Amino acid sequence: MERILYGLLAVGGVAVIVGRMRFVQSSARVSRDIFRRNVGPREAAFQSVFTQVLAFLAGGAFIVMGLLGAFGVIWTD
Repeated sequence: MERILYGLLAVGGVAVIVGRMRFVQSSARVSRDIFRRNVGPREAAFQSVFTQVLAFLAGGAFIVMGLLGAFGVIWTD
């Protein structure tokens, strides 16, 4: 059962990487809601790249940790 949970963590990491464009759209929407203004093109480009890189790194970490746990490399004893 424990290995299945680690496998689900890895699958969640894949889902984060695949769906990272939704994070970009959500980030732009939240920025408009918080600051009550539309972001400029340079700010939007930076925000898009930053959000994609962050989602990619977080998804990659989920995949690596999930696979290591599923194969028993991470011992919690």
